[in-house]
Amino acid sequence: MSFYSTRPFLSTIEKKWIAFQILTALRDARNRKVSHGDIKSENVLVTSWNWVYLTDFASYKPTYLPLDDPSDFSFFFDMSGRRSCYIAPERFYTHASHPEISAKKSKMDELEGKRDGRVTEAMDVFSAGCVIAEMFLEGALFTLSQLFKYREGEYRVDGPLAVVEDKGVQVCSLSHEFRSSFLFNQFLRT
Repeated sequence: MSFYSTRPFLSTIEKKWIAFQILTALRDARNRKVSHGDIKSENVLVTSWNWVYLTDFASYKPTYLPLDDPSDFSFFFDMSGRRSCYIAPERFYTHASHPEISAKKSKMDELEGKRDGRVTEAMDVFSAGCVIAEMFLEGALFTLSQLFKYREGEYRVDGPLAVVEDKGVQVCSLSHEFRSSFLFNQFLRT
């Protein structure tokens, strides 16, 4: 989705149309009980008529990633090498804070091909919000290290998102309340 930085530049209404289609695609996938697991700008294809395709559904990628070892992130989620991060903060864990995930991960060798947890709607909505924010900001909202700081409350997105004039776009980008199913579906009805 590097189209936002190439000529002709998208107008605000075109960006909103693309954002709406991303959220609708996510809703439609959820209605079919399918999670995406790896929503990022590279997985949003836009035609010359501004129709959106959400691609590369990632059922094979891990749900949870160790906070202290970025190798899984690099291997599964950073194919471009840009270090941009669209993964929800709750997908990162430490061995001390989530021993149940650590135990499940250690058994993964025996359960080859099995997923280490379920990607929730809130996780996918966070990722979609990062993509939408990137489209309006014309640059990634998070690097991996910034997401870690955001997770710990040491990094705020109010500053970067303040340049986006539309409050609805600001809210849908990362608001925890928006990530709940009820408000997500309400947004799409309006």
